[in-house]
Amino acid sequence: MAVYDFPFGILEVAKILQLIQRFPGPNSSYFDCPFCGKRGKLNLNYIKNVWRCNYCGESGGMLELYAKVYDISTSDALYELKEILGDTRK
Repeated sequence: MAVYDFPFGILEVAKILQLIQRFPGPNSSYFDCPFCGKRGKLNLNYIKNVWRCNYCGESGGMLELYAKVYDISTSDALYELKEILGDTRK
């Protein structure tokens, strides 16, 4: 598995997507799922930058979360997130 050095984490992605946090934790938190709508079922892991809904089963990495919400590719998601966050690194 490849490891990438992103200039941001999944929590920043959640803030951009305005996900509603229900159960905060130090290494992961539960949010409302933007896909099935269930309250507090979407787990975001801050250490691994991954997510999974414990209700509908959707899951992936932080780029896939943004990409899936906006129905775009992960490369477009990376570009948009870097633009939003003001990161000029290529």
